[in-house]
Amino acid sequence: MGDTYLSDKNGERINPANEGLQRDNLTAINELLEGVGGSATNYGTEYLLVQPVSQLAEGPDQGCKVAHIMTDSDGVHLLITDDADEDADVEDFLLPQKGEVVLPVANLNKLKFYGATGGEKVYILWRA
Repeated sequence: MGDTYLSDKNGERINPANEGLQRDNLTAINELLEGVGGSATNYGTEYLLVQPVSQLAEGPDQGCKVAHIMTDSDGVHLLITDDADEDADVEDFLLPQKGEVVLPVANLNKLKFYGATGGEKVYILWRA
């Protein structure tokens, strides 16, 4: 398995702390909110609802390079896995309530979520 990193349109590695990348992400977010800008295949949003009975949710099959993950719910845990049969649970990474986690990920279907009660909402802004 190779290493995972962010890259620009020329395939060059990008430092996530780079101010230019932060500015570029803000531009994409603003364009999404305003309904203008780049192609819909370059970025998009997903809304997930943790199922009440199973207390689980999984990202859709969407290729990307980076995902901004947000929740306004308390007790949502995140697992990143290649194993389709593996589910998130209470032992996995706890997402910050009303915060944001930015992750380099090749496909949103690698993201699995567990909610403490079910019914929690997860919002994802992805960039290709």
